[in-house]
Amino acid sequence: MAAQPEAPYVPPALRRACVIGAGPIGCATAAHLARQGMEVRMCDVDASKIAPLRRDGSGGGQVLIRGGVMDGPAPIAAASTDLAEVLPGADLIVMAVPGDACEHVARAAAPYLEDRVVVFFQPGQTLASMAFLHAARQAGFEGEITPVETVSTIFTGRLTEPGVAEIYAIKRWIAFAAFPAQRTAPLAPVLQALLPSLVPVGSVLETSLCNFNAVVHPAVVLLNAGPIDNHRPFLFYHEGATPAVMRLVEAIDFERMAMMRAFRVPSESLLAWFNRIYDLHSPSLVHASGPTPPTRTSTPPPRSTRACCSKTCPRGWCLSSTSPIAWACLCPP
Repeated sequence: MAAQPEAPYVPPALRRACVIGAGPIGCATAAHLARQGMEVRMCDVDASKIAPLRRDGSGGGQVLIRGGVMDGPAPIAAASTDLAEVLPGADLIVMAVPGDACEHVARAAAPYLEDRVVVFFQPGQTLASMAFLHAARQAGFEGEITPVETVSTIFTGRLTEPGVAEIYAIKRWIAFAAFPAQRTAPLAPVLQALLPSLVPVGSVLETSLCNFNAVVHPAVVLLNAGPIDNHRPFLFYHEGATPAVMRLVEAIDFERMAMMRAFRVPSESLLAWFNRIYDLHSPSLVHASGPTPPTRTSTPPPRSTRACCSKTCPRGWCLSSTSPIAWACLCPP
């Protein structure tokens, strides 16, 4: 008997969201979705980040956004360090965690995932969609998952204190794709109704090869390894992204675009992308790394050089412009 054609994909109605990660991106996304009328729950392994989101030590509370872009409080239905308390019933899971936490979260979440759930990675950090799906299957989940990943975060800002995020910008154009790719088009209107900045692209290969964090962060981190590993304070972009460092970033970006052309995947330079999403007109990456508030005030991540790069490129590619430095810093002796 001939195989029956697969039924067209019909996205679920998105009414209940679980945001995993209570940093600046998690808090901003939770606030935005709550203001769109969704029931939002939050989870983080750090109890100090969860405590301000709970009323009287239990249940829900609110997240507070400052910065002039989307100011004000937003309700949180529940918050916990335990996925078992907040994940069941969610039809949208927002992953706002470091890239190297993806598989761990998938294994922990597997017993509580709903069938047909949409798992939204912001950002994808190089094929997070496939990594999550594989890890969840290994952990025993047999239902239907639709992973979705973006090329970057929608919101730009920082966490000023637990439960309080200062948001400087909402990016105007953020590429996203679902896995498998044929689910991107049906999902687009559903997700865009909640997050209008999203723009569908061909596949997660395109979003992954446009992982600009993998272009910028390792170069800036590795060439400032001394101050970072010795915990010396400095402004990460304003002082660490010197003209010499940014010339290296431009060289890495050139190789990334060459790789995308080889895969016949549409490409865009980091400079063009940065100018477009922040509505800038910078002539070079040296200039682009300074005009926006996040880059002016960003400090180094409170992690070792090796941990910083693993967070950004947990499954990522290492381009030849930095491979000797990267191997020396990332590989144990």
